[in-house]
Amino acid sequence: MRHEPTNTRELMESPITMTSFKHMGCFEFCEKVKRIQHHPVLTRLFITNFHDNQVTLAGVTFTISPAIISEAYGI
Repeated sequence: MRHEPTNTRELMESPITMTSFKHMGCFEFCEKVKRIQHHPVLTRLFITNFHDNQVTLAGVTFTISPAIISEAYGI
């Protein structure tokens, strides 16, 4: 079973994970999305690139699962 963190708390507690995220540019991308929140152009890119439960934006591939959706929407 694969573990998918649903917030950055776990990531911030792991120095090696943070180093990897920063090296790959993922952390800055995620932080920008977090600050911007809803952005129509980003939303459109997300939707048009969403296939088979995955989306790739700016070279970062996100896997979308029911757990992530539930956490994001608080359901």
